[in-house]
Amino acid sequence: MKKRRVVGFFLILIIVSLFLMGCERIRRQRVRPEDVEEDVHRGTRGLLMRFARNLPPNKIFDIDALDIFLELENKGASDLRGSRCFLFLSGFDQSIFPQLPKFYQECGDLEGRSIYNPDGGYDTKQFTSPPYSIYLPEAIDSFPQTFVVHACYEYRTKARPIVCINPRLYDITSPVEACVVQDVPMGGGQGGPVAVERVEVDMMKDKVMFKIHVANVGGGTVIKHGTSLRGDTVGSCPNQLEYTNIDIVDIERLDMSGGSMIKCVPEDGFVRLIDNRGKIVCTFLVIERNTAFTTPLIIDLKYSYLDSISKKVEIIKTPS
Repeated sequence: MKKRRVVGFFLILIIVSLFLMGCERIRRQRVRPEDVEEDVHRGTRGLLMRFARNLPPNKIFDIDALDIFLELENKGASDLRGSRCFLFLSGFDQSIFPQLPKFYQECGDLEGRSIYNPDGGYDTKQFTSPPYSIYLPEAIDSFPQTFVVHACYEYRTKARPIVCINPRLYDITSPVEACVVQDVPMGGGQGGPVAVERVEVDMMKDKVMFKIHVANVGGGTVIKHGTSLRGDTVGSCPNQLEYTNIDIVDIERLDMSGGSMIKCVPEDGFVRLIDNRGKIVCTFLVIERNTAFTTPLIIDLKYSYLDSISKKVEIIKTPS
């Protein structure tokens, strides 16, 4: 009798567990595609680099191989292409590490985050110095060396703030409207290291002015789109950059459905960031509208970006 009770108890426990697992599966399947789409277009990262665990180690002997192993993840919403993304190893004395590569490596193609790949693309890259290829100077027992990896890559940010347009805002009397004209905060980024932080909206009867605040939120350096990313010419990324190609964001597209652009400042289509921030001011003519309505403001920005990570390694001379 007691044995039957025990068996019955375990059967009930198994049934309850299966029921709960089924509920959890149903809950996960109810995630709406639009929620995932909104999530992948949030965030302030582009290419994420990190050193693999213990590669390189904190200490090595001068007879050991030196393996610098990088993990790369595309944490933004823009695709990365191998021909537009390069890695550079620097910070080391070439006479001590003569076999470490002096030239760039391509990052490879890394897909941006999407509803089909919410984690984004992933790849690994390696810089290697073989055994017995490290040459410490005479009378030095140990040598601290900081290795720096730079990434230079092209990226894009697409922002779609929903704005309220009301051509009759200043009428003496007006009916109940579909929306209220107000500024649009946009914290959290749009899936890239350059972000639209907020949009100010000012109505002027049949015209609307937008003040679009742009910021570098990724912790790296914004570079003008079209700058050489191969490190091979004056003005190129990462080590020969000049003032004229730093902190410049290209306005690729700025448009509003239901409106015709009158003027945009800066007129040359390039925003200069000062202290990592810049502003675009655009005025649109509202076309044949008599009531308030909401519409997306189309903002596409393109730029290049420089990011860096470093690791300190102590090189120890092997006792003779």
